[in-house]
Amino acid sequence: MNILFLVLALLGIVIGTLPIVVWWLGRLREKRRQMLKDIIKRGIDKFISYNKLYQKLYAYHKIDISQTNANYSAITLNYFKNTIGSSLTFAKFEDRYAFPLFFRHSWLLSRSKSLDFKLKTIDSHTKLPENSLNRPTQMFLKKFGISDYCDFLSKECEKNIWDQETFDLYAMYQKNGILEFTCCMGMYSNFAQTYELVQKELYYNFVCGKHDFALRKTINFAHLEDYHSRPAKIGLNVCLVMKRPDGGDTLFIHKRRETLVEYPGFYHVIPAGTFQPVTTVDRDKQFNFTYSIAREILEELFNMEEADKTFRKDDPMKIFSLPVTRQGLPTIVPGKILFGENPDLDKTFTNNFDLVPTGFLVDILSFKPELLFFMYVKNPEIYRILDDYIEKNWEGEGIFKCDITGYKYNRNAYKFIEPLITVDYFLPAGAVAICEGLKYYEENIKNR
Repeated sequence: MNILFLVLALLGIVIGTLPIVVWWLGRLREKRRQMLKDIIKRGIDKFISYNKLYQKLYAYHKIDISQTNANYSAITLNYFKNTIGSSLTFAKFEDRYAFPLFFRHSWLLSRSKSLDFKLKTIDSHTKLPENSLNRPTQMFLKKFGISDYCDFLSKECEKNIWDQETFDLYAMYQKNGILEFTCCMGMYSNFAQTYELVQKELYYNFVCGKHDFALRKTINFAHLEDYHSRPAKIGLNVCLVMKRPDGGDTLFIHKRRETLVEYPGFYHVIPAGTFQPVTTVDRDKQFNFTYSIAREILEELFNMEEADKTFRKDDPMKIFSLPVTRQGLPTIVPGKILFGENPDLDKTFTNNFDLVPTGFLVDILSFKPELLFFMYVKNPEIYRILDDYIEKNWEGEGIFKCDITGYKYNRNAYKFIEPLITVDYFLPAGAVAICEGLKYYEENIKNR
């Protein structure tokens, strides 16, 4: 009888306290949710500097890095000294150059001396496995009471999400200096709900002093380039140089707006963007690195994105024939001036430009794959015509034209980037794209 009474008493206590427990758990979820929202809306740099963030990231992966040292190298001060050390003076603080980027030596042109990219698509009949990040990210979101992450980003964090198709990296092979990328179709929302959450998990844990890295632990650090079970969208980063009529060469650098969530106010190469189609029409024509880079040039240097939105759904090539007007100047068509009357975007070496693959990296902040290129517009008449039409787009505060041939009357590129090419001021993949591009320029373009 006494035991039954005790059991009933305990049951009564449990039932009585259950609403309190449920209320407390709800409050805890709401508190977590608010903190995650603040981090996304305000940007991680409002809580912790990128310098300290990367230091913490390296510390977390210390064992992973030591175990894979023979396979991968990290972008550190030694990389910059070995690549463009003869042209720049570096600060004494090594951690300012420790970017969260990993590579094999055969992935960078400055190391391998021979590099090319090749594209192929996965067989359309191949059934892709479920993304291995899907279930862990769903469990992660439950802690915050979030059922739809993209909806959370849009409605609560006021962040624009374009659910656009992407060409996702599925597999990568290397043979005789050629990196072959096999791609499958993806959606930007898939990337946001997987890889971006790996990044946000890191941000949240470091800001709140937590140590629960369930998402990050699902990725095998020993095989960073293995995307079979977790396809990811590909970043494109282009170091662009144009030859001028005076015989000099101009490097273009872009500064991001302070209002952007990721890397606000940071410097980056221009053009840069995502490897993706803009419409389902003629998708095969768009499955081309040169096409994506050409589009980014027209959108980011000539602010043509809005003008193209009317046409892109039915004609992905229309942007190459769209006119651009500037007050007091005649109307021109930048796409035709740069890429010809009928652009042949299968060619990477033409009379007007050279497009050179310079590297492949994995950014361990989100484990996103990044491709690097150097583009040299070698016809000086193109620069003469286009110079006055170059205009920043919605993402940028400004486009900086820097001379890399020593002309004193123009902004000197090396002096300009010397204090900037650190973790405090430059996007990671952009910093390496600049260095690989300048290295190629010094060795192959400058004296020819």
